[in-house]
Amino acid sequence: MGGLKLGKEAQAKYDEARIQPDIEGFLEKKGAKRKNWNTRWFVLKDNYLFYSKDNKTNPQGIINSHGCTVCKLEGVTVRPYSFSLLAPKSVSIDAKWTNRTYYLAAKDAKEMERWMKILDESGKKAMESAKKKQEVAAAPAPTENNNKDKEDKEKSEKKDKESRERRKKKKHSKKKKVVKKDSESEDSDAKNDRDASDEAENPSENDKSDDDAKREDSYSYSEDEKDSEDEKKDKRKKKKKSTKKSSSSKDVTKESTTAESGTPSSERKKKKKSSRKKKESSEEEASESEDSS
Repeated sequence: MGGLKLGKEAQAKYDEARIQPDIEGFLEKKGAKRKNWNTRWFVLKDNYLFYSKDNKTNPQGIINSHGCTVCKLEGVTVRPYSFSLLAPKSVSIDAKWTNRTYYLAAKDAKEMERWMKILDESGKKAMESAKKKQEVAAAPAPTENNNKDKEDKEKSEKKDKESRERRKKKKHSKKKKVVKKDSESEDSDAKNDRDASDEAENPSENDKSDDDAKREDSYSYSEDEKDSEDEKKDKRKKKKKSTKKSSSSKDVTKESTTAESGTPSSERKKKKKSSRKKKESSEEEASESEDSS
């Protein structure tokens, strides 16, 4: 069968399109030279749009939808359900075309919208894939040094991450310890306060014994003072008695002296002896009282 001679890539895409096309069907196409409308079989795979006389013959032309512009045609003189397709690149049996505008028409509005949408999407996808290929081609090829640098960078990042995690854990553990110490100190302070209040309310046996000892000491001290005061009083009383006795003995001696003048010598001697004895007895009592004090 006659038709366009396809290259390897185009032939592979055409074989794929015949098995699993993106869209296929009959459309009317306006001629480039004669300007007449002819029915053609169109089939699309990726960005390759093939057209032929029917679905059994080889394609007569290929339209590349990469960067194409799809527009709906409106007006009185325009064919119903027609649209235009501006293709940057295309090829036919007659010639190769650049920026050729194709005029196509569908059988109804629904079919027209379907073809316009799929052609527009295929053109955008083709542009995106071409852009990615350019970026990959422009990127420097990976070398051993680049791989090594990448590995070193990954290792350093991993180490930094691990060190950050360790520091974080250490800081967290320190905070826990500080909180624990504070709680323990608070508990000990509260315990001490409770113990102090308990001691104030209920003094211990040692404190009681100390207080009792103090009271006993003070009591014994007061008793000693009392005894000493009583002794002093007794001494004062004995001194008073001794002074009274001495005064009475003096009076007796005076009386005896006065009586001696009128009494005989034997009576005077007896009186002197008795006065001596009284005096000696009084002196002995005074000495005994001093010894007892």
